Amino acid sequence: MLSDGLELLENLEHRGTTGAEEATGDGAGVMVQTPHDFFAEEVDADLAPGEYAVGVLFLPRDDGARAGLTALVEETFAAEGLDVLAWRSVPTDDADLGATALDSEPEIAQVFVESGADHTDAEFGRELYEARRVLEARVEDEKPPGHERFYVVSLDPDLVVYKGLLKGTQVADYYPDLTDERVETTFAMVHARFSTNTLGAW
Repeated sequence: MLSDGLELLENLEHRGTTGAEEATGDGAGVMVQTPHDFFAEEVDADLAPGEYAVGVLFLPRDDGARAGLTALVEETFAAEGLDVLAWRSVPTDDADLGATALDSEPEIAQVFVESGADHTDAEFGRELYEARRVLEARVEDEKPPGHERFYVVSLDPDLVVYKGLLKGTQVADYYPDLTDERVETTFAMVHARFSTNTLGAW
């Protein structure tokens, strides 16, 4: 299913666009089902199916700024009743990216969280939504170092998003996770962006 989705994304190249740089797209990505078995092997934490969520974050590449924002994420989530179980640095391959995409390329991380209390699926979803909004507001208000490179891509127990300032044909190569046979999904929702009145960004 995932390979079919990535092939579809590549075939949608006419729907996305590039600027003067052939190798910098306006943005493309794919949303997949959380690959629990894959994460269980990759992450040093006790991940119970359905009891945790995966957050995908764009972070600054500067070590100090990234450490500060990582601490802010953990502090905010804890205040909102979420326990951080683990972090994972998402493998990427930027060999085919254009200069503009490379210049603003973030560090990409996945954070694994669980609720500190018993909850229904709906309650957990609400906790995650509220925690995300509080986190985004804190970063916007406090403007810590590297805040301009910070972005919450997704935070969900069932879905994981892989995206970037990419062309549709670059997504699979940029994210090795997507071609790992251990990553299984029952669906793949793809998107290729065509910027009109704004410039593409990570």
